[in-house]
Amino acid sequence: MQNYKKFLLITCLLGCFSKVVAITLENFVQINGHAGKIDNLLTGNILSLSVSSLDDINNLSDYITHPELITALSLNGNNIRTLPAEVFDKFTNLIQLFLYDNQISSLPAQVFDKLTSLSVLYFYNNKLTHLPTEIFDKMINLTRLFLYNNQLKSLSASIFDKLINLQRLYLYTNQLEVLPARIFDKLVNLQRLNLSDNQLSSLPENILDNLVNLQRFWISANPLVAQFNSADQIIANKGSNDNYSTFISKNEALDILSRNKHMHFPFNTRESGRAYSLYHKYNMVL
Repeated sequence: MQNYKKFLLITCLLGCFSKVVAITLENFVQINGHAGKIDNLLTGNILSLSVSSLDDINNLSDYITHPELITALSLNGNNIRTLPAEVFDKFTNLIQLFLYDNQISSLPAQVFDKLTSLSVLYFYNNKLTHLPTEIFDKMINLTRLFLYNNQLKSLSASIFDKLINLQRLYLYTNQLEVLPARIFDKLVNLQRLNLSDNQLSSLPENILDNLVNLQRFWISANPLVAQFNSADQIIANKGSNDNYSTFISKNEALDILSRNKHMHFPFNTRESGRAYSLYHKYNMVL
């Protein structure tokens, strides 16, 4: 019988007794009919199956006593290639979902439909080439979405329309070539947007106009069409306000030009009063 090699309960003392706050399975070879049922003891709310050599999570919830009590689920660092459409349906109170560092290349359109309480989704370092238009439609409480380091080539115009509470969206290091004109229009609470290291040759006019709370925007390492031709122009159009200031020297502006030789910014930062970090794709605070 094949079973997990190590089962670790992480506990913290509360009064005279310890309360289970996390359940971690390391080197779990495979979830299958021979594996024992995982009892999260009603009080545990964090389940980690990260770095466990998992490649198949079919019927995952069948092996957990109370999946509805789990608020954080870690499946990162495995060999997962596909997600069954109903794999998360019983995790109805999930707040954080960690799926990064896997081999997932596609997603069923309804895979996240029951995760209406989810706040953070980590999906970076996978092999996604496409996202269904309705993939995020039920995730109205999502605040952070990490999709960087995938192989996305395009996004549908309405894919983010229901994410009205989203604050941080990271799409850098993909293969995006074109963005729909109104793709970010509904993201009125977005504060950070990273589009660096893609294949964008232009941006639609006024693409950021509705992002009234945007504080940081990254667009470096893209083959953008030239609009600003000098470091002085970049600095003059940078802008700042009392809430957040932009720190950019002429040398840094020259560095922007050297790495983004043909830049086009379809917005006026002086008029909007927003501050944008354009010069380093990894210069961000999560």
